Amino acid sequence: MKLIAAYAGIAGKGPGRWLWGVFQILYQLAQERGAKFVYAGPELEVDGLVMRPSLGSEIRIADASVAQKYAATEEALRNAIGSSRKIVVVAVGYTAYVPYAIDRIARPGSKTRLLVLDSSPPDTDEKSEAVEDDGQPASRFYWPAYNSTAGVHKEFVLCSTYDYPVGLVESRIPKGMSSRVIAHPFPMKYIQQLQDVPQAYGEKDTVAVICAGSYWGRWEEVSPWMTREQYETMATGTQSLLAGIATAQDLFGRRLRVRMDQAGFEFAKQRGILPNNLQVQPFSDLPHEEHLRLMAQSAVVIGRGGNQTNSLAAATIMGVPFIVWDVPGERYMQTGATNHVGAKKELFPILMHDASPQEIARRILGELRRSPDQRTVIGERLRQEMFSLPILRQAVMEDL
Repeated sequence: MKLIAAYAGIAGKGPGRWLWGVFQILYQLAQERGAKFVYAGPELEVDGLVMRPSLGSEIRIADASVAQKYAATEEALRNAIGSSRKIVVVAVGYTAYVPYAIDRIARPGSKTRLLVLDSSPPDTDEKSEAVEDDGQPASRFYWPAYNSTAGVHKEFVLCSTYDYPVGLVESRIPKGMSSRVIAHPFPMKYIQQLQDVPQAYGEKDTVAVICAGSYWGRWEEVSPWMTREQYETMATGTQSLLAGIATAQDLFGRRLRVRMDQAGFEFAKQRGILPNNLQVQPFSDLPHEEHLRLMAQSAVVIGRGGNQTNSLAAATIMGVPFIVWDVPGERYMQTGATNHVGAKKELFPILMHDASPQEIARRILGELRRSPDQRTVIGERLRQEMFSLPILRQAVMEDL
């Protein structure tokens, strides 16, 4: 039996922490069950901890072409699997690089289980089956690679802060895969770090807007993974959000300080939608500890994506009030459907992409005026939901 943690070509410290969590879980299970553990991926450092790939299993794909990524992933996994005939692979990231490689490596009579781990199904509406002249897939989302086969069972494992029916996103999950929802596979050290972040509920003047800068990129930059209609909701949604915060400030009777990603600030500035009466301070590439401190010291955090981001999970563990901002709109990755489940459970307030400035102001004021006891009740409800979700260890153990 061999347990393999595989990197599937995603970037950022958030997925890096997932990968470290997967690394720890599989390593511990291998020790308990007398199996062998292998890590296939690049050398990564997360929170001062270094993950080094096993011999011959390093994947260098940061600046490679799609074809090179498929080839590099296959070579690394072929070395990682070796002659083993019973394998469990956990791939962190929803691209087809690992599923395609596993199909090409699997031997007759072997038994392989592949868990594809991400917070959402593939972020594409195009179910590509195109191949290059040499037969290699032309897209990072090569749809046939996701199908289970006689010797390889493939499952999509959706990481979330709360439970929701998988059927809401099934249209985006390849038909040849089963699926389930589990908790984020954060390492225990990271959970402890979040619990230890100093709180500052007395600072009632900061509203943090948490959204990856890439969502505010130029149309040419986001067009591979967002439709034009979805992109336009980023513009209208950002304008309404800033206008709503300005309205909340007037009604609150106290100046609010808005912290916003530099890309979002420039996006709003170029479009002329920054309210004159609102103090907006941009931030860029904050070290993760400072990012957490910004969230912890804010009166309220407004964050994109809900269950599909690490920010909601981090805020939940820290006990920080969080409003889910559902942008982009126009059915982008079905976030609206899954976020409504959390809102109906009263786990958090939600702002849809087309919410009016008045509705936004009402939601923000509601959070600003909550007593610490009221915040604790809502936060505890979401924490209980989060920590009651199945965990990755349980999913992996089904085959051990």
